[in-house]
Amino acid sequence: LLSAAHAEDRRVGILYSATSRDKYFDQFSYYQAFMSAQHQCTMAGIPFDLLDESVLANDANLNAYQVLIIPHFTHVTTANRNTYLTELGQAAANGLNIISADWLMAFNETSQPFADAQIANESLVGVMWTNFNGPVTANLRIANAAHPALQGYTPDETILTYQQVWADEFSPTPLADPAGSNAYCKLFVGSNSFNAVMSATVQKGISCRYKRGQL
Repeated sequence: LLSAAHAEDRRVGILYSATSRDKYFDQFSYYQAFMSAQHQCTMAGIPFDLLDESVLANDANLNAYQVLIIPHFTHVTTANRNTYLTELGQAAANGLNIISADWLMAFNETSQPFADAQIANESLVGVMWTNFNGPVTANLRIANAAHPALQGYTPDETILTYQQVWADEFSPTPLADPAGSNAYCKLFVGSNSFNAVMSATVQKGISCRYKRGQL
């Protein structure tokens, strides 16, 4: 899955995780999530490469990319996890931006949670798990329309309505820079609201994450 990329290219990398695919509730749905990231990059006119987990063994493999999109990487082989954490941390310190969903490298290949299950979310993305909701009816609304990707939207505008959704809630960690933490969309469940699309700055890397819902 790894395409050649030159240092002078400014591209996006989209990560495919066979370990996470095999543990996803439905493999076809995993492929949909992976292809959705490709579709969105294509529609935005952003060149991208498809990457597999092997690129995470050396941060130099990520030098050609400004952004690494991780559609779903909840499960990882125990033997590889520490290396991936170290190399992704170095890549983020070098300026790589990480866009991820759900728990990041929180479970091993047999679906057992690691003792430090939150470490990847906290150290690489700057967020921590705070709550779980589901199944519920929910509305996704604009919280901050200042981001260029949200041009044309107005504050509190409803983007999507889910008749049945399961979603984890994440909030900025103490490692995150408060000035660099923003909630762009919120998920409303009745009168309660939760961060749905947010960004957080961790050290030199600006990372974003979003919650995935299942219809």
